[in-house]
Amino acid sequence: MFLLRSNTLLLLFSLCAAGQHFSDKILEATDLQLKGHPAEAERLMRALLTNATDGQAAVTLNELALLYTLQQRQDESERAYKQGLQRIAKSNDPDAHFVKTMLMLNLGGLYVEMGRLDEAEQLRIDALTGELKTPAETSQATGLRAAILCAQGKFDESARLYESMLPLLHSEPARWSKITLGSTLNNLGFIAARRKHPEQAIRWFTEAAENWRVIAGPKYASIVWTTANLGFAYNMARRYQDAAASYRDAMQLASEVFGPGNQLTLAIQLKLAEALKKCGQSEEARQLRKAAQDARRSLTTPAWQQTVDASTLLKR
Repeated sequence: MFLLRSNTLLLLFSLCAAGQHFSDKILEATDLQLKGHPAEAERLMRALLTNATDGQAAVTLNELALLYTLQQRQDESERAYKQGLQRIAKSNDPDAHFVKTMLMLNLGGLYVEMGRLDEAEQLRIDALTGELKTPAETSQATGLRAAILCAQGKFDESARLYESMLPLLHSEPARWSKITLGSTLNNLGFIAARRKHPEQAIRWFTEAAENWRVIAGPKYASIVWTTANLGFAYNMARRYQDAAASYRDAMQLASEVFGPGNQLTLAIQLKLAEALKKCGQSEEARQLRKAAQDARRSLTTPAWQQTVDASTLLKR
């Protein structure tokens, strides 16, 4: 299964005096990312860095880091966050403290995914040394603490924190809240599945997937992960036809977003094969399994460990 960070887009809050051209272009880039065009979004963001002020560069680097994370380019994501922190430290923009706080919390979230929990917690503590003034800051800080607790296996505490975020996220109309809501719902489903409550997990994952489709469109990377998680929950509930349908949707989306030979796509394909076998469709299951295994053998990099297997947590 996949635990998602709640990534907040900074541009909606910061650098209000940075200029309309920059605001329009960074919004265009993030729209491209949400609609499933990461390469175009990356090119536009990199172009914006050429003549950016320190504050503008920090915001752009945050967006690049989020894009890299969604593409599983974690080393590049970490570098972008650190470069953003370096640039914002030199900025005199009145929103510089807010941007710095969000960069720190987003980097902390990345460290949770990488299993670097001590570093994540230290960044959270450092961010809290300043006053958190906006809903985005407080939600991100709460979400980071919840993710750390979940990674430590403290599911009850984690779930309570995630659930405490829902009233604000449901009521806040801004884009950042809807993105954070999708991640939070997914992560509540993750915890429900780990607690062996499949029907509850199904409800959370279904709501998360619907949320992603409304705010992002059909090719946003998080939809792939949440749809795969939904397949896992159906499988846990012994609803094998539903599991196969969700895995098939996730595999098709992953093929479009990441490519048919991507490790994530192949991992989901193997899960689809397992579900189809349980549905009595042994021949299609055999063909899908063989195709995925053959494709994996042709790859030079080891298989990605963050699959839809609930026996592992945050391993990539």
